[in-house]
Amino acid sequence: MSYKGITLTSQPSLRQLQDACLDYEEILLANLEFIIDRFNATPGYLWIDTKFDLITEKDFPKDDCIKGLDTVYAWIQGRAMESIAEILSHRKLLKNKEKFEKCASAAERLLVEVLHNMYRIWKENNGHLSFMMTSSGQPIRLDGKKQIRSFDLTGDSPYTITDIFCAKGMFVAAAYLGEKEILEHSLDYCLEIYDATFQGQLVNDQVVFDAKNPGGAEKGKRSHAPFMLQIGTGILLAQYSQLPNRVEMGLKLVKYIIDHYVNIPAKWPELQVYDFVEFIDTDNHPYLKDGSIISDSGHALEFAGLALMLMRVLEQKSELSIEQKDNIEQYKALMYFIMKQNFKNGFAGSSLGICKTFDLLSRCPVNTDMPWWSLPETMRTSVECWSVMNESDCRKECLEIFSACHNALMLHYIRPTCHCLATQTLDAAGDITDKIPATPDLDPCYHTGLSLLSCCMLLK
Repeated sequence: MSYKGITLTSQPSLRQLQDACLDYEEILLANLEFIIDRFNATPGYLWIDTKFDLITEKDFPKDDCIKGLDTVYAWIQGRAMESIAEILSHRKLLKNKEKFEKCASAAERLLVEVLHNMYRIWKENNGHLSFMMTSSGQPIRLDGKKQIRSFDLTGDSPYTITDIFCAKGMFVAAAYLGEKEILEHSLDYCLEIYDATFQGQLVNDQVVFDAKNPGGAEKGKRSHAPFMLQIGTGILLAQYSQLPNRVEMGLKLVKYIIDHYVNIPAKWPELQVYDFVEFIDTDNHPYLKDGSIISDSGHALEFAGLALMLMRVLEQKSELSIEQKDNIEQYKALMYFIMKQNFKNGFAGSSLGICKTFDLLSRCPVNTDMPWWSLPETMRTSVECWSVMNESDCRKECLEIFSACHNALMLHYIRPTCHCLATQTLDAAGDITDKIPATPDLDPCYHTGLSLLSCCMLLK
């Protein structure tokens, strides 16, 4: 078997979808082998290395203070541990299980080394990790002059978005590897972050490299991101923990986002029903700046997919009360409408991808750049919706959205000659741009890998 890059009609048959899944498995394998090969090529460097420039098709310069080997992005490390552990955990459910078995032992060795390295640095940094670190684990940031500056994390440092990625990555890696001590500490880490989020004590420590990215911290602006990202934590807790309140924890996250960031019921008459706002202000109104209310359609679509995946895992793994079952059924139906509205908002007319930001007042894109990650996330969301919706019209629309995103991803982003990696960002004309969506490091099987893994499992 090899990657074929097939495209889909707007209403593909199940057989065509399953054929597409063979391509997804080839992408997973190629990405995984890329990570393993690079890890093995740098003995003593105990981090995942995806510091590869898809524009030049060369490694980033080692001495580059933003892109080089001595600047480690903890987001990438946490995401990598989660994605590799999940791919390994579910590899026997895939069609090409023999190929996955061949690289499993190498992937496991890598996972052990990265997990132990991160756990050591987490302890040295008093139970925290930083968005940017040196390869030895020293927290660093950019100052006002874009110069690297070191700082220290203490026991009193607030939890951050970085902590979310690292906590769930450590937790699932430790669960897969049977690392009892790390599993216990990373579970406590996850729970402390969860509590800090609902207490309003979690902060965004992301260093923003693209001036058009509105994700940076700003006074009076409250993002949905800490809550949405922890739906991913909730999925892992449902799968790998026996916490008695794991159902309540997961559903509370979904409810909070629906109540605060989704225009349902039509509580904000200036917006359309099911619009998803990226930020709210301190009065729980959509955050208004420069006459715009910003939506990141990709995040809205990602939320719907993660919420549906959580519902599915909770139903499989947990005893549910009648009230919980009722809530889950309501949320399932709602996610279809959130997907439909926000896909319409964000998907570019050229069928190249999903714009980064959209103004819900003018109903026009603000940042027309199109990062790759929202396409596989939307593919997962549409398949999750397709699997739970009963109405034929709804199922047809799910497939149309799935096919549109599949075709855009395969035709314009996946690079078959470069380990089937995905180009990070296209501009409105469809040209590759060097804009950095989150980190300069490439995706370590996270947005692409975990989303396509879900598609393979749901379409088998």
